[in-house]
Amino acid sequence: MKKLILLFGAAMLMCATLFGCGSSNADTQNDASEENDAKNASAKDFDGSNCVDTGEGTMIISTPGGTSEGGNIPQVAGSKDIALTQFTVELEGMDNSICTLYVDGMENDKFNACDTQRTFTLYENDLTEGIHTVELVRMDGDTVAIYKSAQYEIVFYIVSCIAKERRAGTGPSLVNAQRKAT
Repeated sequence: MKKLILLFGAAMLMCATLFGCGSSNADTQNDASEENDAKNASAKDFDGSNCVDTGEGTMIISTPGGTSEGGNIPQVAGSKDIALTQFTVELEGMDNSICTLYVDGMENDKFNACDTQRTFTLYENDLTEGIHTVELVRMDGDTVAIYKSAQYEIVFYIVSCIAKERRAGTGPSLVNAQRKAT
């Protein structure tokens, strides 16, 4: 009987030790993960905040919400469920040099910039609500030789959330949602 009580006590002690260490380790891992996310969010491949349009040619982005032609900022309906989408960059009058395409300062693609239309992919961070900047850059050493930029805006509409709930059978009817919005 003593052995059974000792064995049971040892098992309880071991369980308590494992649970205690596990939660402490998980907290440490979560803190480290949040710290790395903050560092990555602030790190950019290119900072074009002080750049102006430089070099020959033009760049326009085409989105489902329109184009950036004439300084327009097309609005694109977004959703937290969308993980990626594609836009098109239209280039005219470029010199066929190798340029880098950045979205919000992060490298997205490298290609020869000539008279072309090229599709580029936007991922989760590029699809968050707000205004995003697309930049085409060619560097000559430390000097920016070509710099073109355009913007697009991701807008989360409440109606799309209501429509999703309606499809799932959990939300209000569209008529009721429109009445509440007015």
